[in-house]
Amino acid sequence: MIKFARIQKGKEADKLELLRVATLNGGLLAAMRKVDFQAKELAESMALAHGGEWQARVDHQRMTVLVWKADD
Repeated sequence: MIKFARIQKGKEADKLELLRVATLNGGLLAAMRKVDFQAKELAESMALAHGGEWQARVDHQRMTVLVWKADD
């Protein structure tokens, strides 16, 4: 889950916390994009191996990946 930080005016520690949270969120978003990309690659590999049109769906909240043959 993406974490949010609240900055109180004039507090240096809050600015550092915001930077830390932004770094963590950036890493999380990069990882989620990588998962989406790899799921698409898996669907393409299944199409090469087994023929047909394949789809992939990633649900990051439920932490599931579904790959299926779409042209049945």
